[in-house]
Amino acid sequence: MCIYLNLNGGFLQTNQVFVRYLGSAALLLMLAGCSVTPELPQEGYGAVSKQHLSQLTQWKLDGRMSITSPDDSWSANVEWQRRAGEDSIQLSGPLGQGAVIIHLGAKEVSIDDGDGRLQHSSDPDLFVKERLGVFVPVRALSYWVIGLPDPSREVRYTAQGFEQENWQIEYKEWQSIAGRSMPRKVTVVNDKVKLKLVCDQWVIG
Repeated sequence: MCIYLNLNGGFLQTNQVFVRYLGSAALLLMLAGCSVTPELPQEGYGAVSKQHLSQLTQWKLDGRMSITSPDDSWSANVEWQRRAGEDSIQLSGPLGQGAVIIHLGAKEVSIDDGDGRLQHSSDPDLFVKERLGVFVPVRALSYWVIGLPDPSREVRYTAQGFEQENWQIEYKEWQSIAGRSMPRKVTVVNDKVKLKLVCDQWVIG
């Protein structure tokens, strides 16, 4: 069984060996990170201190992302960096193979597929959907990954997170980074798409 990341005709094809590789790597990363990123007691979303999150202007996370929809599913390593109000999201296979970089600026999004083809659009969500094969609100996701609702959307809080429009965001686990709570496991779900993000490492500032 193969899993495809359908980006402009398919940038990444993985098989069961890759899936097992990710599973083994994930276990090693979790074991290695226990001493520096302790998990916090898993209380409800409202009980987690989040004042510092709204003050974050520069951060980086390394982790793993998977997306499942009725028509497709894929998994990739993710390196996400926020700096100067812009986001750089790199998706890749093992050892950085097949890397694709999504650059999210204030007014447009660009995708570098690694073949020297840099494509631009002023509609980030539609553009990413055309390349990934599934719709994910990427601008909202840049808030959700750090534990905050998108301020441009209405929000309804739940026990483990919140809902915005037709998306349900839940924080399954939190971790302590330099004494501050940061998400470790996040799920983003609607009636067609399920996204899972595991944040193995955060760098703040």
